[in-house]
Amino acid sequence: MAEKVRAFGADSLIAIGGGSVADTAKALALLLAEGGRLADHVTTFEPPSTVRIPRRVRPQLPIIGIPTTASGAEATSSFGVRREDGHKLMFWNRRVAAATLLIDPRLSADQPVALLRDSAMNGIAHALEALYSRGRSPVSDCIAVQAIRLFDAALDDDSLAGHDARGAILQAAHLAGLALSMARSCLHHAICHVVASRQRLSHGAVNSAILPHALAFNEAVAADALRPALDAVNQRARRPHATLSAWVRDIQRRHAMPARLSELGVEADALAPLARDVMTERGLALNPRPVVDATEVLAILQAAF
Repeated sequence: MAEKVRAFGADSLIAIGGGSVADTAKALALLLAEGGRLADHVTTFEPPSTVRIPRRVRPQLPIIGIPTTASGAEATSSFGVRREDGHKLMFWNRRVAAATLLIDPRLSADQPVALLRDSAMNGIAHALEALYSRGRSPVSDCIAVQAIRLFDAALDDDSLAGHDARGAILQAAHLAGLALSMARSCLHHAICHVVASRQRLSHGAVNSAILPHALAFNEAVAADALRPALDAVNQRARRPHATLSAWVRDIQRRHAMPARLSELGVEADALAPLARDVMTERGLALNPRPVVDATEVLAILQAAF
């Protein structure tokens, strides 16, 4: 694909769709600028907290992002590419985020509601991880809390049929992506990258199943960081939620969203190998609660199973 784009002489890339489309455009932009193989530009992680990001500074084709799901991938500086063996290569480069963004809820009108909700759970995870990441800042905090407010209001619309609700979800996803680009991802995304890629599952559905459990793991040490978001959702709640993980579970229940890995086809004997693989993921580096052993990850996977 990169050779076809180069031969065409493109001056920009247009990514219309969800997270996979956005990540494909990012991969093309990086590869066309830097050359070589995509694997030459991968980020690496050395436990417990060393992330090595190749320095890549050549001008890249600008990306015009037109999202139709709530992944928020158009806003992030990170992207992943799954190899044929199921291993997901992760990349980070500030230049790959969309240079121009067009949000038009009419373009998501043919997206199934279930898919849009699943992708919204990914967006919610972006905002929550940005709030407790050790790379957070006052700016990323403000953006993440506003994203949570928009998600909370939009998901009250059971049908998501109206342009207003879909537009709010797309805006929320973009804000959450911006916050995550500033603060960086943590344990939840490390788990989801491994499970979704190895098991060849929808990233959004895996986010839904994992989020309350990864969030609960971190809430004990990140309650203060998460409190502004909890206060925001409780302002609208009929019955206040004790924790944000309880709020996420309420969303799952109300909308019959994926809540168990077993529902998605994951087998019990896959959990231990998945937990070991998570220990190689860069998302562990900035998690607020150190993850020192694969047994901690396994406990989260078992709770989500």
